[in-house]
This record gives sequence, C-alpha cells and structure tokens, in this order.
Amino acid sequence: MLSKIQSMNSIIKHILPFILLIGTHNAFAYQFGEIMSKMNPMHLTPDIYPSFKGGDQALLKYIGKNNQAPLSAEGKKIKGKAVVKFIIEEDGYVKEAEIYRSSQKAEVDSAAIEFVKNMPQWIPGIEDARPVRCLYILPLHLK
Repeated sequence: MLSKIQSMNSIIKHILPFILLIGTHNAFAYQFGEIMSKMNPMHLTPDIYPSFKGGDQALLKYIGKNNQAPLSAEGKKIKGKAVVKFIIEEDGYVKEAEIYRSSQKAEVDSAAIEFVKNMPQWIPGIEDARPVRCLYILPLHLK
C-alpha cells in the first residue's frame, strides 16, 4: 500500500506542473481574449467608406494645393510617386501613416508620410450606424 502511495506521489509530482501550466495557459488565453475584445478593430470593408470632407474633388484639390516634392541638397525638387496606407480613426483623424509602396527615394517617402500625417480631419467610415476605424490607401505624386 505504501509503495502505491509513493508511486502516486511521484506521478503527481511530475504531472502537476503540466496541469498548472495548462490551467495558466487557459487563464492567459481568456485574459488575452478579453483584451482583444475590448480593442478597437480596423475595418477593411465598412458599410460606408471614410471620405475627405468635401468629397473626392476636395481631396484632389487639397493634394494639388499642398503636396510639395522635397528638395535635394542642391535645391532641386526630388519628384516621385509613393503610396501611403493609413488609418482613419473613429473621430476622423489620420493615424499610423506608413509607406505601402515606396518611391525608391527616401526623401519622397518621408515627404509623403508627413503630407498624410498633416491632413485635416476626415469623415470616418460607418459600420452598423456607428463610426469605425478604417484602412485607407492613397497614391501621391510629389511634384
């Protein structure tokens, strides 16, 4: 009888850490799921896409008026096309701008990101009658 108890104790001593690990994993997975459910997801296909205030024509006018090609050390314009992706938040502000397709010129890419970061507030995308975060991709020709 004593050997059976010792054998059981040995088994418990070796298996218990794995049981605790599994239990901890489940608790972590639950907490992670709770955190993720509270995060604000980004929508790729909202019911209504975000738009620049004034519509597409106003966006084109804004780009034409405000985009500037960066200058080289010699004072010459460095022209190029970069595609920028960014998030339009629920409040319409632009966040997380980054290069989606590079111009292969660091100065142009940096200028394109700065241009997008400095854009005015947009009209946010709508999903289920409420504003949502949306991904937007914008090609820019800096001239």
